[in-house]
Amino acid sequence: MVERGFAWLGDYRRLDKDYEERADVSCHMIELAILRMALRRLCPVPRIGKSWV
Repeated sequence: MVERGFAWLGDYRRLDKDYEERADVSCHMIELAILRMALRRLCPVPRIGKSWV
């Protein structure tokens, strides 16, 4: 389960490599990524497919 979480965080470009020089900024970026994943699960964006054609 932990490996899956790391894989999900790897989808975010800024977390894929260590771009940040300060550790606190890196921690905040991880928190923002986790928050975004949680919000997407709670309020999914409806996808518009070809079903209406």
